[in-house]
Amino acid sequence: MHKAALISGRWWLLLGRHMTARRALLAAATAILPACFLSTDPADVELSGCWAAVFNIPGAGQTINITESGSTLTGAGSYQIEAGPSGDLTASGTRTGGTFTLTLTFDYGRVEPLGATIQSGSRFDAYPLNAAGERQGTPTQYRRC
Repeated sequence: MHKAALISGRWWLLLGRHMTARRALLAAATAILPACFLSTDPADVELSGCWAAVFNIPGAGQTINITESGSTLTGAGSYQIEAGPSGDLTASGTRTGGTFTLTLTFDYGRVEPLGATIQSGSRFDAYPLNAAGERQGTPTQYRRC
């Protein structure tokens, strides 16, 4: 009977004599549904790990390995400029909830302050900051490596 129930698609018969298909579906939904309500609050996202900038330019790239300790962010990474140099960078910053600042210092002397907003556990958007610390321009998306 068990093989026949599996072959005929009546898997719910295996769950018990009194289990209807509707009850089996309800039981499965009850088991899965809580996962839909797990916190998606950006303040709960752990930033530690590898992040890569999303560029639409072939040959360009940037990766940063961020370490988060309390509200302090540090890191190191690398960059590649299309038809240009490649090298190393360091990162330092401060996090407040779902936003953070990150200052990238490139090995050739450039310092790039960024203001970022966490979009999900796998993405943040980083805006260049002007001298007054205000966001400007278009953000660069970063995704987990």
